[in-house]
This record gives sequence, structure tokens and C-alpha cells, in this order.
Amino acid sequence: MKALRIALYILGFLAGTTGWAQMSDPPTKLSGVVIDEMGNPIPGARVSLINSSEAITTTDLYGRFTFNRLAQGKQVLLVYSLGYEPITDTLICTHASHQKVEYNLKPLAAQLAELEIAADRPEILERLRTIRGTMLFAAKKNDIVRPDDLVANTATNNARQVYAKVSGLNIWESDYGGNQLEIGGRGLSPSRTSNFNTRQNGYDISADPLGYPETYYSPPTDAIDRIDIVRGASSLQFGSQFGGTINFILKDHPKDKKLHLNSKQSVGSFGLFNSYNSFGVKSGKHQVFGYFNHKKSEGWRANSASENNTYYFKYTLQSTPQLKLSFSYTGNRYLAQQPGGLTDAQFEEDPTQVNRNRNWFAVAWNLPAFNATWKLSDKTSITHNTYALVASRDALGFLATPNVADPAEQASNEEFRKQRNLISDQFNNWGTETRLLQRTQIGNYETALTAGVRAYKGKNHKQQGFASSGSDASFKYISEDFPGISDYNFNNTNYAAFAEALIYPTKKLALTYGVRYEFIDTQGNGVYRNLVRAPNNSILIDEQIEDGMEKRRDFAILGFGAAYRIHPSLELFANFSQNYRSITFNDVIVRNPAFRVDPNIEDERGYNLDLGIKGMVLPGVGLDFTAFYLKYANRIGLLLATDSETFQVYRLRTNIGKSNTFGFESLIEIKPLEWMHYQGDLNISAFVNASVLKGRYNSTDPTIDGNKIELVPDFIFKTGIKLGYKEFQLSAQYSYVNDHFSDATNAFETANSISGLIPSYNVLDIGLRYNYNKWTLETGVNNAANESYFTRRATGYPGPGIIPSTPRNYYFTLGFTF
Repeated sequence: MKALRIALYILGFLAGTTGWAQMSDPPTKLSGVVIDEMGNPIPGARVSLINSSEAITTTDLYGRFTFNRLAQGKQVLLVYSLGYEPITDTLICTHASHQKVEYNLKPLAAQLAELEIAADRPEILERLRTIRGTMLFAAKKNDIVRPDDLVANTATNNARQVYAKVSGLNIWESDYGGNQLEIGGRGLSPSRTSNFNTRQNGYDISADPLGYPETYYSPPTDAIDRIDIVRGASSLQFGSQFGGTINFILKDHPKDKKLHLNSKQSVGSFGLFNSYNSFGVKSGKHQVFGYFNHKKSEGWRANSASENNTYYFKYTLQSTPQLKLSFSYTGNRYLAQQPGGLTDAQFEEDPTQVNRNRNWFAVAWNLPAFNATWKLSDKTSITHNTYALVASRDALGFLATPNVADPAEQASNEEFRKQRNLISDQFNNWGTETRLLQRTQIGNYETALTAGVRAYKGKNHKQQGFASSGSDASFKYISEDFPGISDYNFNNTNYAAFAEALIYPTKKLALTYGVRYEFIDTQGNGVYRNLVRAPNNSILIDEQIEDGMEKRRDFAILGFGAAYRIHPSLELFANFSQNYRSITFNDVIVRNPAFRVDPNIEDERGYNLDLGIKGMVLPGVGLDFTAFYLKYANRIGLLLATDSETFQVYRLRTNIGKSNTFGFESLIEIKPLEWMHYQGDLNISAFVNASVLKGRYNSTDPTIDGNKIELVPDFIFKTGIKLGYKEFQLSAQYSYVNDHFSDATNAFETANSISGLIPSYNVLDIGLRYNYNKWTLETGVNNAANESYFTRRATGYPGPGIIPSTPRNYYFTLGFTF
């Protein structure tokens, strides 16, 4: 608990600095009140001086606001509040004057207007608008993350810091460099974010959204403008996944500049070097933006070096005021050495030790995409995405559990025993998606309908076999004719159509309802090797067996929701959405001594149910509370099983039964100085993010029935504070995750350590930023208390076994913007 004591000390110290807020009486003063059409005060309304980021205030419970010091001369005020039409007012401020004003805000028509006001972004608790582009987000649990607002280690894509305010997330920390994002919500596996539909600028970026939904590429945090996260209720518009949707919106060329350059250079512990460089050019209707990110690290354990290069280019043509076209290309290449996993005893003895020096992982990702946005009228809009993926991933090494020594360490072993295992995937996919948003008027109320169609074709060539007995990163099979274990081709075809409607029966009540239809055809064919050896290692049977499979299914899922606006800045919401998750057939044929898949495994079905309240309750105080229920049928999970011939224990992935997960997710954000209408150079904000979860199995298997669901911590708690004074910002964040099991049998510990308890852990992160003109300096320390912990037990790469998390580490960043 050393990290907790340090965190509480820092939070208490920073909170005490509110006493610094001392002000003198300025010569010019402005005060006023903001009311609605009925004359009722509007608390929490934002009043700001345009082009002055420091002159912003919020109305109190009686709708009052005050500016105590204003510059003399012409001032333009912007007054706005969620659910009301913004207004501007021009004032002439004279020396030693005190002006009093009153502003009357009119409600938006059914609150459906899609505003593009720069200042309309709240400083705390930002959520997706009811309508964004051709998408509806009414009555849905959602979050927005703005990386540029964070004082965090973006060079290593530190997910613990980036997603600190997103409730209910369990995060795996598999490598120091942050090459892969691994997050899961509401008790779903974080493995390569596979339970979310993961997108970039609206199009898929995972290996195969249905057949292989793992995300091997995620954009560098420095390249991201915002991250939109929508939970299970996103299934109607974006896909049927239980976890929801994550959409990375990349940065683009600023609208108000002809030329833009940005560069950030970072160095850190364990040989970290990260270089992010972007450029933008705008001329008339044409706009170009691109970036290149290079990252290199030696890693904190031996044999864990990595190098990652990401590049992005986007060309945009504003063909007409109504039609915008763009083409983009994303490329990613990275190579990482993997030191392997540990047993429980090895971790307790020394988490820095390694078991493997011959394991490697490589990724090559190519993502071209075309986008068109067409605004036919004020009521009708169309968006279209066509994209492709040409990619590969290669995993090379010795796959046995960490209690088994690498046979290459003993020269007396036969050559075939020293050969490494190579798993290779080639992805060639394309997809297209078109959406329509239509606004209509029914009586005095505006309604909206979004509808769309999707087509997707995926081809995956998957091989597994034997590679050299050396220790280099040579991703080549020994035999050119047959890899040695299996050789399969998988084809996925998916057609989908959806529609979701939004209607306001009253000014305060919004209702949503929709349907999604899916057709999925998965085909697989190939050969695998059946090899049997005698006790003296002579070959008894060596044959290739042809194999094939096809699974066609079509189904419809439904959803509906409701939102009631208690106040223009506070609403109740509820939704119900059905979900469906396709099995991943290309996992079925992986031959791994520690991990196997039931050949009769079936698709998963279920639904998400949310009930919550979100918004501003006081000036400077925002909350988002959600109670949820996640129902699974045919839930896929992990069991411990024993091989009947070798008596080796392995993890079996199969349909375990039904599961029920209940939870309460809460987030509170505060800016205490807004209560006092303070307008000085000091700025303080804080948050508390707490989630309580309970998951249990309902199974016919007595060894599973009533057990806790794996990867469901009973309690997740995160809190942080950010102190700003002029151009300085200091941030401290504390994270705690309760202990939880890694498999459905609830094993506390096993001999090979691929299953067992993941103990509770707590981590403290501290960051500091200073801005000077166009320059930015950042530094910080992650895991400041040097906690020794781990977040996952891997069944395969990067293990198998316990993957220790990074100890205390430091970073320093220098940035420049032109």
C-alpha cells in the first residue's frame, strides 16, 4: 500500500493549494445572469470571452456569473449550455466600470442540432453529442478521451493513464513499449482488445472483425485527436460485439492554418526513444496531413527489445461545400523480442529473470481507406467508407510453459527438439460501409433516422510449423513445401444492414429503437500433420490429413433506449441491446501444448442492459453513474484439462455455459475553483473512477457452476488530480485493481502458472508539463512506488505464463509546434 500512501499525500498537498487563489480588485467588472424562456436560472452554463482561453466561467445554481477583471475595449461574449442555442454579445468595457447583463437562452429544437462551436467542448465530463455525423449516440453509455489534455506518458501509449477516466476497464500490460493495446470492459478479456469493435476514423483496423478480431495495430497516442468509446449498446450501428466500439479519431490539419508542423521527441528508462513528427498543408480546396512515429526500446527485462514504425498520410478534397472526399494510408511495422512468461515461484524470486531468448514477434500492417461525406441538405447526410487491410503477423519461438526448460539450452538434445514453433498469418481483407442520416419533423418535434449497409470479405492464410533452432528473428519454415504442423485458408464473408431511430415524444424525453441484420459465412480448408513418435523418438505415424469446415448463419439483433433530461446538463438514460460474438475458427487449429480449443465450440449470444445518470450536477461538478447487466449464453471461457495420454495440464477454450455479470460504474469529475468563480492563473481538477463488478457462471458442469467469471475484478478504483498554474501542469494518478482469477475453474495456482490468481495491485503515476510559446516540456515517473505486480497470465505469446509489469520508469519529452 506504499503507492496508496504516496498518492493520498500528493492529493492532499495539491488540494491544499486552493488557498493560493488570492486576487486583487481589477478595474473592470462584468456580472450577469443566464435564464431560460420561462425566466428560470440555468446553472452550469458556460460564459466565455471569445479568443481568450483564460476568461471562461460557469453560472452558479442561480444562473449568476461574474468576471472581476476584464481588458478595456471591445469584448465579445459567448454564452451556451447543453440543450440551448448559444448566443454572442458584444460589449464595450471601460475603466473602473461594472456592467450588469442578462441572457435568455432558447432551447434547441428537440436538442438535435449538431453544433460545431470550438468552445462547445466542456472542460470536464465530455460525452458524445446526440448526433455526430451520421451516427446516433442518444441513450448510450459512452466516453471521450482527449490525449492532448492528459499529462501522461504518451510515448509508451500508457493505457493505464490514457484510459484512467473510462469506468470498468481491465487493462493488460504486456510490454513496456506499448506496441499493442489490450483493454477489456465489464469482465471481458482484454486480449488485444478483441471484445471491442476497433476502428480508426470510422473503419475497421483489427485483423478480421469476425474471424480474428484481435488488434495488433493501434495508432500512437500522440497522433490521436480523440478516442470515442461506446459500450454494448453500439451493437446496432457498429457490430454485434459485447464490449462495444472504440474509434480512434486521428489528428488532421488545423482548419485555420495553411502550414502546420509538430514534433515531439521523447527519451526514457530502459533505452526508450520515441519520435513523433507531423505536418499539414492547406491550399484552397486541398488539404494534406501526415505523420511518422518511430519508437525503440531495450525493454526492462533481458531479451525484450522492440522497434516500432508507424506512418500515415491523408489527402482531403473539399470538392463542394456539401461534398468532402479523402484518401488515407496507414502503415505499421514492428519487431519485438519476447522474454517469455514466468511461474509464480520465478516471479516471487525475481520478476526480471527470463526463460526464453529465442522468441520473436513481428507485425506488418497496411490500411488504405477512402471516405466521402455528402451533405445533401440540412436534413440529409451520407457518409461512405471503403477500406482494405493487407497485413501479416508472425510469432516465433519455443511455446512450452515456463516450467519447461528450452531444449536448445542442452546441447545433447536432438535437433528436432530444438526447432522453434512459427505461427504465421497473412490477412487480405476489404470492406465497405455506407450510412444515411435523415432528419424529419413530426409535429413540433424533430426526429432522426440513421440507416446503413455493410459488406466485408476477409481472407486469412494461417500456417503453423517448425523454424530454425537458432535465436535470430528468422521467420522462415524449414520446409518450403509444408510448414510442419498445419496450413489453412479461411474466408469470411459478412453482409449487414441496420437502422436506428430517435424520436422525442416530449421536449425532455428521447426514445431510440433499432435493428441490425447480419449474414456471416465462414469457410476454412487445409491440412494438418498427424505425427506420432515411439518412446525412442522414432516416427511411427507421419501423415497429412485434409480438413475443411463451413459455417453459415444469419440473425437479427434488436435494441432500444430512453433518455430523460432532468436538466439541460443532466440526464437519465437506459438501454437494452442484444449482442452476438462469432467464434474465431482460425484459433481452432493452433497446436500449442499449453492451450487447445474445443472443435465443437459455438457462437456466443446475449445482451447488455444499462441504467444510468450523467451530466453536470453543479458548476464544476460532473458525474456519470451506470448500473449494468451483461448476459451471456454459450459463453466461451477457459478450463483446465489434462491430456489423457501425456497427463499434461493445458487450458481448453470451450463453451462453458451461461454467465451473468452485474456492475456499477461511477465517475466523478470536479473543478473546485469554479464553485468560487475564480478567474486567476490557478486551475485544479480531480476525478474519482470506481467500479464494482460481480460475475458468476451458470453451468451444467459442477466444477464451473457458481464460479467467478475469469478476468472480473470485484473492484477497480482510479483517482487523480491535475494542478495548473499559468503554463505549468502537474498530474498525479493512482490506480487499484482487485485480485481476480484467470480461468473459469478459479484455480489459485498451477504448476505451469498459465492459470491462477492475478493478485491485487496498485500503481502511482506522476507527470509534469510546461508550455513556453511554441515549445512544450514534459517529464514524469510511472509506477512511482516501484510496485512489483502482473496483470495477466498468457496462454501463448508473449508467454506462456506470468507477464511481469514494468517497474518504476521515467520519461522526458520536448515538443515543438509551428
